[in-house]
Amino acid sequence: MPDAPNPPQSHGGPDHRMTIGEFAARTRLTQKALRLYEIHGLLQPAIVDGRSRYHFYSADQLPRARRIAMLRWVGLPLATIASIIDVDNGDAGDALRAYWAEVEAGHKARANLVSHLINVWKEGPMPTYSIQTRDVAEAKVLTVSRKLRAPELPAFIPETCMRVFAQIDKQGATPTGAPSVLYHEPCDAETAGLVEVMVPFEGSMEPVDDFVIRIEGSHSEAYATITKEQVVFPTILQAYEAVGQWLDDNDVAMAGAPREVYFDPRPWDDLAPKDPAADIAFPFAR
Repeated sequence: MPDAPNPPQSHGGPDHRMTIGEFAARTRLTQKALRLYEIHGLLQPAIVDGRSRYHFYSADQLPRARRIAMLRWVGLPLATIASIIDVDNGDAGDALRAYWAEVEAGHKARANLVSHLINVWKEGPMPTYSIQTRDVAEAKVLTVSRKLRAPELPAFIPETCMRVFAQIDKQGATPTGAPSVLYHEPCDAETAGLVEVMVPFEGSMEPVDDFVIRIEGSHSEAYATITKEQVVFPTILQAYEAVGQWLDDNDVAMAGAPREVYFDPRPWDDLAPKDPAADIAFPFAR
């Protein structure tokens, strides 16, 4: 949109009218950014001339524009800014704090992965895992699924396992096996993937809220058992790689989502670091 040579304006005060060029200079934003904020409903011009379509901003819009700019500088997506820019300061602060906690968790995960890669290159081959196989019978399962990024998993997995077991108990059914976490899609610090928590049960149940009942088909799976201290990113990736390598070495194809089976019934905090805690399992076709 071209700038206006002679904007209707007062001289000073909150009603002072500025062209988009002047407003951009005052806020240290580009005109392109201001138009983008307008498209997304974040910052509308105070006046749009009906004939010329020139855009004018008022001085009292400067604080809002600067706040949007600062939120963009720390990396908030426009959709996130739109969801918090007009809420109460306390709620907006809480939302920003939660976003930044996720960012820091992502940075920590990437830093851990860098350290892991450096150690792999320095120390050579990864630890040896004992890969075993087993047949798993068909079962009715109660599940909850979410699209998640890797930093969200440590909170989601235990909380959702507790919810699933509580729902089975509430409806009078009986769990018949350990909870599993299935990764139907890849997820990392930046990309969300479909993750499913699953518990087998027997008895009669009805799906409610976000709970889903389905049949998990019978299958064979290769697995490696890991300790509690190994159930952390990126250390856990070594077990995934080892099981995947077993499939390659034995010329068998994966036939379902890779999964973590948390077989120890004790509360997680009661496990010692060296206690066996989970199986990394890959279903495969014989």
